[in-house]
Amino acid sequence: MDRRSDHRFAFDEPVSATLLEHDTPPHSGRFVDISQHGMRIVLNSHVDIGEVMKLEIGDHLMVGEVRHCEPQEHEFALGLSILTWVERSELARLMEEIGAGGSAYQSRSPFMVVSAPDEAEAETSPA
Repeated sequence: MDRRSDHRFAFDEPVSATLLEHDTPPHSGRFVDISQHGMRIVLNSHVDIGEVMKLEIGDHLMVGEVRHCEPQEHEFALGLSILTWVERSELARLMEEIGAGGSAYQSRSPFMVVSAPDEAEAETSPA
């Protein structure tokens, strides 16, 4: 019996998955399904529970935490909880706003934006 309360939507898309806390090359695999809070992907290698991964699927960038990893024939099925999700175009727009002074970003953001020290201050500060 499936205990999930969220409806899952099936997909069959390529995914590039990178472990964020390790200096390893990205894993390639398949994006299998998604729900409001989680997703399932299939990779050719085992990933430890608790690892945080960056996932690139088409125009989407996601960060997820591995909740389970089970062998499946010659691959591994991973269940991940979604930590964040953004489209590349939205990320580019946010970066452009930040580069332009960030005024539009600051007015919509509930977070405080800390600016870098100006060049004169940086030059006189000890290294």
